[in-house]
Amino acid sequence: MDTYVVFKINGQKYCVNILTIKEICSNKETTFLPNTPSFIEGIINLRGEVLSIINLSKKLGIVSSTPFQEQKILVVIIDELLLGFLVDEVIGIIHTPSENIDNKPKMLENEENFISGIIKSGDEMIISIDLEHILNKEELSSVEQLNKEQAI
Repeated sequence: MDTYVVFKINGQKYCVNILTIKEICSNKETTFLPNTPSFIEGIINLRGEVLSIINLSKKLGIVSSTPFQEQKILVVIIDELLLGFLVDEVIGIIHTPSENIDNKPKMLENEENFISGIIKSGDEMIISIDLEHILNKEELSSVEQLNKEQAI
């Protein structure tokens, strides 16, 4: 049985393995940083830690209709780097047996590798995202550099 955190972006349900989530918090006032990729909203101070905020809807190429202040932040650690992923709404947690998880569709096999599968839950299908692979090496490196610069 696998456990996932389910969230929405523009009405569509997505999920991530609960083991990748450090915490979920309300959106905070973000400090905008110039000359950063469009999907980086900026940085926040999370209990003394500099946290880069990545707008997941922009990264996925989806338009969000949820007001910025109402969005939630999924806090994760990727390669020892603390990151926040902005989502419209956190729905809750689902437990699903492995047989309800389909592998990534064949048509996406040569594409980005951040879609880890499709979860069938009742009549719904929920896209499972691997946040550890949503950023490519260059993007991850620039976010890491950004965090280091702001921590000084």
